[in-house]
Amino acid sequence: MQKDISKKGFTLVELLVSVALFSIVMMISIGSLLTLVDANRKVQALRVVTDNVAFAMDTMTRSIRTGYNYSCPASASSVNSANTEVGPDCSGGGDGIEFTNSDGTDRIGYKYDATLQAVLRSVDGSSWERITAPEARIEKLRFFVTGTTVNDAFQPIVTVILEGAAGTSSKASTLGSFNVQTTATQRVLDTIN
Repeated sequence: MQKDISKKGFTLVELLVSVALFSIVMMISIGSLLTLVDANRKVQALRVVTDNVAFAMDTMTRSIRTGYNYSCPASASSVNSANTEVGPDCSGGGDGIEFTNSDGTDRIGYKYDATLQAVLRSVDGSSWERITAPEARIEKLRFFVTGTTVNDAFQPIVTVILEGAAGTSSKASTLGSFNVQTTATQRVLDTIN
């Protein structure tokens, strides 16, 4: 009796080995894919935070540049409050600033809120709105104002320093921290103050 060698196929052992190898390759591939998806999500979140912080800094800088009559309050909680100013110049830095807008109708204020970890803006002095996203945890905001003396040889200069981190949870803070600094010079001639 002769064996029929015309039957073709895989043995059970060959099938088990091939399924095991396929499973290992797929687990490695899926792990790599999940890692890439997570990295992409972190990059996108960091980009959103970076764009938001850049927009907030640009908004502050633009309104500071077109404003005049700068002053630093004694504390951020007293921005737009009566008789609480440290003085027009705060070369040592303050966590809030207020100034008159370009048409002279409103007193604009910016301050740091440590509870919200955010930058706040006020136009009327009584209501404050958040201008940074919750995903941007602001840890420090300082305003340095110099040159506010009227009719001196210098235009008023405001330097803004902002420090923070991206993310709302401790795990998300691994997205990265940021330090941003900008300087604005008053557009209106110093003699108008």
